[in-house]
Amino acid sequence: YDTNQNLAAMRRDLGNNGQLIFVTNDSNETTPVTFHLDSSLTTAYVLDAQTGEIYEVPVVNGTVQGEVTAKGSIVLIGASSEVFTKADLSEGNPIAPDEPVATTNLDQWTLTVTGQDVNGTYTATGEQALTNWRDNPTLKYNADPGVYTTTFNLDKVDPTQDYILQLGTLYGVPEISVNGSEAIAVPMAPYQLDISQYLKPGENTISIQLVVGIRNRLIKYGLEGEDGNGQNQQAYLQFASATPVKLGMVEPAQLIQIQTDRVVDDTSSGSTSE
Repeated sequence: YDTNQNLAAMRRDLGNNGQLIFVTNDSNETTPVTFHLDSSLTTAYVLDAQTGEIYEVPVVNGTVQGEVTAKGSIVLIGASSEVFTKADLSEGNPIAPDEPVATTNLDQWTLTVTGQDVNGTYTATGEQALTNWRDNPTLKYNADPGVYTTTFNLDKVDPTQDYILQLGTLYGVPEISVNGSEAIAVPMAPYQLDISQYLKPGENTISIQLVVGIRNRLIKYGLEGEDGNGQNQQAYLQFASATPVKLGMVEPAQLIQIQTDRVVDDTSSGSTSE
């Protein structure tokens, strides 16, 4: 592939089945990528590591072009013949660049943390909500989940478009709820979720519970010599010299609208894809 400072790759020879390349994007921006296939490899597939879905992608003049999302990855297989049957494949090309119809910046968040580590409830809004917890004296050693909420308005919800929630840089596991929907965990970068089905015209609310590890809490116990109950002093000493890890949502999110090929039947509430 064409080298890029944002990308790193590993290759594996699959023998008669072709070659596999795993590319990661460690940057905070979507990065174009061009794969150059050996002349014997005429078919290419992309594997989605999160969903397990497999897509056939076009090979043009020996190359496959696409993009790797911020903090995302691509698994590409180049093959000399058909490896997967049509029944195995999902429709579409997940690495093809999408041109947004509209983008809404979601930068006004409220953070609420409730639990033992903050001695009750801690609340922050605006810029103060989007900070690294270890830089905040109140949250530095917190291991309780933080709940981030924001509201925004939509004039309408276009059924021919996908509405993608793209979170910025964060440290933890976000569990996303929209307008009271059941929370969906997004455990891997690039931390994006299609929330089209949960949106409505008018005011919408996104709630994100950020689940974090207990390392920073254990560091506090180590520094204080015990866990607040006078117990397990010796067990916590090993954490006293450790450095707190980064936690929290530290960048705004975006709502990205992508035009699809869905055709809406005005006589019903459903839609179809061509």
